Amino acid sequence: MDMQINSDLERITIRDKNREIEWQGQSKALTIEDDQSGDIPFQLFQRFENSRELSLYRNECKEIFFPNLLNLEVLTINNCNRLMKLMTPSVARSLAQLREMSIEDCEALEEIIAKEEGANAIVNFVFPHVTSLRLENLPELTSFYPERHTSKWPKLKELVVINCDKFTSKHMSFQEYTKEGEHISEPKSIFLDDEINRDLEELELENKLRHIRWESLSKYLKIAHDKSAKIPLGLLQRFENLKELKLYGNNQYKEIKCLLDLPNLEVLEVIECNKLMTLEPSSTSFQNLKVLKVSDCIGLVMKLITPSMAISLVQLREMSIEECDMITEIVENEGDATISTEIVFNNLKKLSLEKLESLTCFCPGNYSFNFPSLEDLIIRECPNMKTFSQGILTTPKLPKVKYDDEEKDLENAGSELNTTIQQAHKKKVESDLKELKLTLSGRDIMSIWEGEFQESFGEVKTLELIKDEYANIPIQILHKFNSLEELILKVSSYEEIFSSGEDEEHVEALTKLKVLELWGLFNLKCISKQNSRLNSILQNLDHLSLIHCHNLTTLSPSLVSFENMRILYLDYCNGMQNLMSSSIVQSLVRLEELDIGYCEMMIEILANEGDIEKGEIVFEKLEKLTLYNLESLICFCSENYTLKFPFLKELNVYECSKMKTFFGGALSMPKLQDLNNKDCSESDIDTIIQQLQNDCSELWERFPYKED
Repeated sequence: MDMQINSDLERITIRDKNREIEWQGQSKALTIEDDQSGDIPFQLFQRFENSRELSLYRNECKEIFFPNLLNLEVLTINNCNRLMKLMTPSVARSLAQLREMSIEDCEALEEIIAKEEGANAIVNFVFPHVTSLRLENLPELTSFYPERHTSKWPKLKELVVINCDKFTSKHMSFQEYTKEGEHISEPKSIFLDDEINRDLEELELENKLRHIRWESLSKYLKIAHDKSAKIPLGLLQRFENLKELKLYGNNQYKEIKCLLDLPNLEVLEVIECNKLMTLEPSSTSFQNLKVLKVSDCIGLVMKLITPSMAISLVQLREMSIEECDMITEIVENEGDATISTEIVFNNLKKLSLEKLESLTCFCPGNYSFNFPSLEDLIIRECPNMKTFSQGILTTPKLPKVKYDDEEKDLENAGSELNTTIQQAHKKKVESDLKELKLTLSGRDIMSIWEGEFQESFGEVKTLELIKDEYANIPIQILHKFNSLEELILKVSSYEEIFSSGEDEEHVEALTKLKVLELWGLFNLKCISKQNSRLNSILQNLDHLSLIHCHNLTTLSPSLVSFENMRILYLDYCNGMQNLMSSSIVQSLVRLEELDIGYCEMMIEILANEGDIEKGEIVFEKLEKLTLYNLESLICFCSENYTLKFPFLKELNVYECSKMKTFFGGALSMPKLQDLNNKDCSESDIDTIIQQLQNDCSELWERFPYKED
């Protein structure tokens, strides 16, 4: 650049084949775009060394040689894909006026500050005025500075680090060394360190492990897609004064007891935490909670909260529970309630219960419930809710209930709520029976067993049993359902489904059964025993689903046949180390779809049995195979034989971190078209097969899983 150009000009724009340069004199903003030379002249920066704002976009240089930029306030680097190091230590120390630094989409960047030659002592960096630091989509970034150092950001208000998975606090050294220079072997994370974190107004951290967002003004914390089994306790301790907590998509959480330490929590929202089985904090932990929202948590079984927890919710104003398929009651019956036991929700104004398929009541116990402030009650798509509660119910300010798509007026200050729900449920049952569907729960099942109902259910095609306390399914009542095609069993105490012995005389009642779904049967040890006549029922099945059956260790005995099954779905069955034996596979001659997820103990899909006839296993008609979130899965099968999928079109494998090879033996998938929801029909199928046999990791990098 001509050194005679006056940098006091209000605007300068220069475009040539190498780059585009723009200078805004009033704001002292320099922008350099699309530099193809690979070397931005040092003199260019010198000419505009009084810049307050510097932006570099789509430049091809590997290193940038800045002068000291004493007046720079805003630094933006974007899409500089060859850049490996941003600045020298000398330049970094000159940035005393810097307020904002943003580095995004630089795929080769490894370090923010390059190593200082000859530096052996700890290097110190201070950014006294930086309020915003954003690092996004920097896949190769490993360190802020590669050697021993400290850095201070006393005025930092916004810290955003997204998709920088190699980046750790190891080289950022926020209190990584003691005052004496002694190295701390396990440094605190930069994102949670006291010095940087105390006055942050906004923190966002997203990587392969979790997504965290903090907003200081509202004291709001969001933890999403966390791969760890528990909420990071250190994270909650850093934000101990938080008022609003949102847990989203944390499918490894089994409990949230650490919320005990959040006495100021006012809003709790729990969404898609599918291993979470109970909220279960102590009676004092939610004393200031005003809003409780829970949705899409299919692992929540039977109750949501205990009576003692309900009593502690003295400030609760809104409760919303949605799409939790296995919740049968909101408040648990602890079994020792008397008519004088009263639970009062003093401040609750809105209660919403929506899409709770297994919900039978708000509470089954003989508690008295008082809702002195309740004004808005929504009950929508809760098809099995028969009543609100068993004891005395008081809702003086509730004029109506929104039930499905209707508003139903309540008389006598809401004391008719139970009657209204019972009448609506009766109409629902009558409507379902016209569609040949019926749901039975608890006492209904027992009454049929004991012969109290004389009705004929001979035309019912779909039967759902909920909250049955018997150890075995009452086969003897099913002879009343001799047209049954679909059987759904939820949240019951069954230890086995089809037992041998006296029940076998009723086997004919289930010869038409095509669909069997098992949800939340935590005591279930087997579906059917060896040599039972009832195994003929399994031979006729078209569709089998097993969800949250944690004690089930195998699909069935090896001699059982599933010769008519087309669809097999398995989710959250944590007791299984493998799905089935090779002999069962040989009976699956019609299987078209196999879907297995969140079975944390599963090591392989097919058990290692040794001898295989003809030395091969063929999935004759399988078209779609999906394996996901199987944290212990090593391979599809460890045997060394031929595995054939002659009609497989779609293969999805994701979040199976221990799977290095899909299958080590001879493998055939001649019609594969879709890999992890991406078209692979144009790829070389032989190469794909080789990678499945040898090392899957490269294949998953080429075809990362993509949501539909």
